[in-house]
Amino acid sequence: MQSSIPSPMRAAKLPARAALDWIVCGVERVKRERERWLGAALVYLLLAVVLHRVPFLGDLVLILLSPFLLGSLLQAAEQEAVPPPVALERDNWRALTRVYLLQPLRGFGRLFRDEERLLPALMLSILVLGGIVLAQIVAYLLIGGSPVGGLNATSLAVAGRGGLLPLLLAIVLLLYLLLTMALFYSVPLTVLDGRTPPTALFESFRGCKRNALPLSLFTLVFFLPYAVIVGAFNLSRWLGYPILFLLGTATLALFLAAAHCSFQALYRRLPVVAP
Repeated sequence: MQSSIPSPMRAAKLPARAALDWIVCGVERVKRERERWLGAALVYLLLAVVLHRVPFLGDLVLILLSPFLLGSLLQAAEQEAVPPPVALERDNWRALTRVYLLQPLRGFGRLFRDEERLLPALMLSILVLGGIVLAQIVAYLLIGGSPVGGLNATSLAVAGRGGLLPLLLAIVLLLYLLLTMALFYSVPLTVLDGRTPPTALFESFRGCKRNALPLSLFTLVFFLPYAVIVGAFNLSRWLGYPILFLLGTATLALFLAAAHCSFQALYRRLPVVAP
């Protein structure tokens, strides 16, 4: 059964304070549905770390899988009852393993069993992969690296010959910004609202453009923990991994829940914070 709440074709335009409302909504949702959001974030990070160790193909597989994993999570969030909480106690390790690892892992396969949404999700995954690969190719041609794959001083020095480095960096960052805008709401628009992938990508871009200020403030909040994790890995992998799975799991869970709140506010016109 798909969501019975229809979405208008165009996203609402909300003020800057909507960013705070979405984050508050996300915090409340994670507190209320702790196992769902934290479990999904933890399993996704574990999967990402494992696939990243696979040369070349690992990251591509993760990109292809991500729309399916996110779509399955959002379907469950809208259609399934809140699971009962499990006490965080040492004696409950079997139950904690089940609700934080096994259930999210099984839940990530939900969309693969949905015949109605499987093909659109597959088409979206292919478009997402194509867009990201194209952006990375352009970035490597211009500056010898990418914001996603990483930059190094040698490549930047070569790209900077002739004094064009600031312009080339601006072009690459603009390209990634446009791509992010198209991808941000494409999964819920495809999986939850049943729009075709091209329409979902266009409407996501248009919705982000209409709400550039609250979305900029919203994403800025999550940049600090991201910077902390990157800094930890730059110091040592032994420091980076514990921070990734502690701070990263909490941050990703909050981001996913709050982003879902923002989707409901923009495309469902639903109040996400009680007045």
